[in-house]
Amino acid sequence: MSVDIQRITDLMWYLNIVWMLSIQITLAIYVFHMNLGLGSLAALGATLVVMLCNIPLTTIQKRYQSNIMEAKYDCMRTTSEVLRDMKTIKLQAWDDQFLGKLESLREEYNQIWKSLRLAAFSAFIFWGSPTFIYVVTFSACMVMNIELTFDAAPPPSLT
Repeated sequence: MSVDIQRITDLMWYLNIVWMLSIQITLAIYVFHMNLGLGSLAALGATLVVMLCNIPLTTIQKRYQSNIMEAKYDCMRTTSEVLRDMKTIKLQAWDDQFLGKLESLREEYNQIWKSLRLAAFSAFIFWGSPTFIYVVTFSACMVMNIELTFDAAPPPSLT
């Protein structure tokens, strides 16, 4: 029940992100367009590339998560059966066979390892995307000969 409540809470959070994302991207491209002109199209393109990279990553992550849950279920079911029938297993000296069977069901470790590597790659994309977008935008400005200036307000006087 707590998992279901957490999922409903997450849904409410992510529903707000859907409409906020479009507003944030629109405002960012507007600010870029006011300062860079056509260079803002490169920023929009780089942003779309980063967003499109997340689609296959989340699909693969979902598959890994399903495999992990199936493997955990199989392992827990078999472990429960072994513990329930422990007396018979000990009397028949089947310890080694059932130990081997339980250890072979530990394939969720492989799936967890793959999932963690994918999560690390997703984090790399998440944290590296601002730098990627800036590099693409400013490179496009250089190619299109858009002058980049720094207009800063003078520092406040201390008198």
